[in-house]
Parts: sequence; C-alpha cells; structure tokens
Amino acid sequence: MGLLSLEEAGLQELSNRFSSGELNLFEYYEWLERHIEKREPTVRALLPEKDRKGRLEREIKALYDQYPEADMRPPLFGIPFGIKDIFHADDFETQAGSKLPPEELAGQEAE
Repeated sequence: MGLLSLEEAGLQELSNRFSSGELNLFEYYEWLERHIEKREPTVRALLPEKDRKGRLEREIKALYDQYPEADMRPPLFGIPFGIKDIFHADDFETQAGSKLPPEELAGQEAE
C-alpha cells in the first residue's frame, strides 16, 4: 500500500504498518500535513501552531529514539490523535468554546 491509499487505511492497518516499520513516520506525517493543509480551512478542527512541522519532526525522532527496534514498538506507535480543547494540554490554549481569555482557563495539564 502506498501513501496515496492512506486515507482509506484503518487504525489497525496504520498501527501494524508503523509498528513493523513498513510505514515511515516522517513520510506519513508529511502526507498528513498536506492533507491537513487542504482540509483544515473548512474543518477548522486544529489549533493554529507556529511550527507544527518542527514539533512533529522532533516528536517522531524521539519516538524512533525510544523504540528503535520495530518489534518492540507499542501498539499505538505513531498513531496521531486529537484532544478537544476542553482538556488542558501544556503549550496549547484551552478555550472550550469560551469567550473568556485563554489565560483565565489555564490550569494544570490533564492526565
């Protein structure tokens, strides 16, 4: 399966391909970033980031450093996920649809 068919890939398939090393996280996230650039203006599901690409590259490198052996990778290795802005995550504004200034809603990061 090439990068073109990733849009139809299910969670289990992506997980298997990441864990086995068949799918390179750097290539996948480049594909995902292009997908986001096309759809995000309409969907508006992500918080704006100044350097999402740089952050993702650092996080991918850290994953590969932590799990260099494909057979030792955890089941959700490399799987992207989203967090609704009602949960506080460090370095991101927590809005929860509120009109209050983000600093009014800041607090300890959710576990």
